Amino acid sequence: MTEDRTILLIEDSDTQAVLLTDVLEKDGMRVHRAATAEEGLEYLRAHRPDLVVVDYHLPGMQGDEFCRRIRDNSATDSIPLLILTEDTESSIERHGLDCGADDYVAKSTDSDVLLARIDLLLRRSNSDAKESSFFKTQKILVVDDSPTFLTLLEEELKREGYGVYAVENGEEALEIINNQQVDCIVIDLVMPGMDGIELCKRIKGHPQTRAVPVFVVSARPGREVVDRSLAAGAEDFIRKPFENEELMDRIRRLLGAVGNA
Repeated sequence: MTEDRTILLIEDSDTQAVLLTDVLEKDGMRVHRAATAEEGLEYLRAHRPDLVVVDYHLPGMQGDEFCRRIRDNSATDSIPLLILTEDTESSIERHGLDCGADDYVAKSTDSDVLLARIDLLLRRSNSDAKESSFFKTQKILVVDDSPTFLTLLEEELKREGYGVYAVENGEEALEIINNQQVDCIVIDLVMPGMDGIELCKRIKGHPQTRAVPVFVVSARPGREVVDRSLAAGAEDFIRKPFENEELMDRIRRLLGAVGNA
């Protein structure tokens, strides 16, 4: 729960604004709503919220231009930004990230997922590790029982400049985290022996890795996968099959280094 946090919500739809405000306030956050990007900028002249949630499609100034203005201002450039998009707008999602947003969420996304993304952004903004992580090679632990998938993902991550530990089961993964420092863990949900949910629980219960972002990968559709992953402590998930660039974008955001990996 993210209590005593102030969220600036920029949403022109009264219906959407009421629904989002209700979700955020029930999680203990204070919400200030602005109906336009211009109103949001005016609010930021006198206040500093902990996070801004902004709709991409707004009357007047659009969400991407708002993000660009925030990032160009030294007084606001470190405030976490989350863009709200429509489900089919993958190009807009990427464009929003290029303009300075830290993450994006579709408006139809379950409230639990929205809150998990917000919690991750808030925790990341409070961590000094974000700045120091820019100057070291970040290590990613990948756990998947498919040797083919494991090899392909390992090669892609190495091309992106990450250090990679690649193992095929949960027992090997636990051995790695007992002996090595890792910055992010990617886990397949369905594996023989220890499944991804149990492994995630053990990682989050381990003193050395409870704060390490965990990314669940699954070929299973449905709300149950989301609920189980979040309940186990995962910060994000993606369904197979997926585009490599989408996975890389998610991992960059989990590591707090969008565009700096």
